[in-house]
Amino acid sequence: MTALAILVEPEVVLIASDGAVLEPQTFKLTQAASRIVLCPEWSCVLASRSQGWPAEVVRRQAQLANVTSFDELIARSDELVRIAADAYCQTSPSHSADFSVFLAGWSDAQQRMALYVVSTLRASEQLRSDDAYKAAPLPNLVLVPSPTGRAAALVGLQVYRGQEQFSLGDPIQYLQRVIAAARFSGRGTPAEPCTVGCFIQVTQLQRDYAHTMITHRWNDRIGEPMQPFREPTVPAFMVRRGG
Repeated sequence: MTALAILVEPEVVLIASDGAVLEPQTFKLTQAASRIVLCPEWSCVLASRSQGWPAEVVRRQAQLANVTSFDELIARSDELVRIAADAYCQTSPSHSADFSVFLAGWSDAQQRMALYVVSTLRASEQLRSDDAYKAAPLPNLVLVPSPTGRAAALVGLQVYRGQEQFSLGDPIQYLQRVIAAARFSGRGTPAEPCTVGCFIQVTQLQRDYAHTMITHRWNDRIGEPMQPFREPTVPAFMVRRGG
């Protein structure tokens, strides 16, 4: 799997993600790879959560279907994701076809940025959709998976739990804290495997602009389960000063 933290405002989408690709049963790291697919042709971004790269397959199917806009991509998500799931099974037989793809982009119909999730499952963790393969609209702030309270405290993250007084502060820093907290939510043991790692990637999308960059790297070892507390590093802004 991977960790995603997504904030959607009327004119901009911000996404933080990691890049660990794992073996499904052993949770050993097989590769470091981005889960973000920039799609300037539709003014959108695709982000996937799975053991492989379904977002790339969905994009390819949409290109073959001559999709011309983000709204059309959402409207045709049912057929496109079904086709992508079949193709994904054929090209990646070692991986499960259970995946979720998050689609964030500019909606001409709504005249603002919008966020949806399409899952091959009837429910994607705590994000529920009425039916598999259907695009379900999401709120403007999505954190998957939700970090543990212990891990959130470790990186100075305040998780919204219905408090009246709640502020993200710097949104880019907040989203990166979510990814770091998700990493430290697992201890790297068989009972508590770590499924988040390799790097933190930050992506910014506007109607006519898209940018992505790596903001932090972890020294995870290919072929081994990730050990988050072996070298518990975080981006510099998370480091407490003065003791």
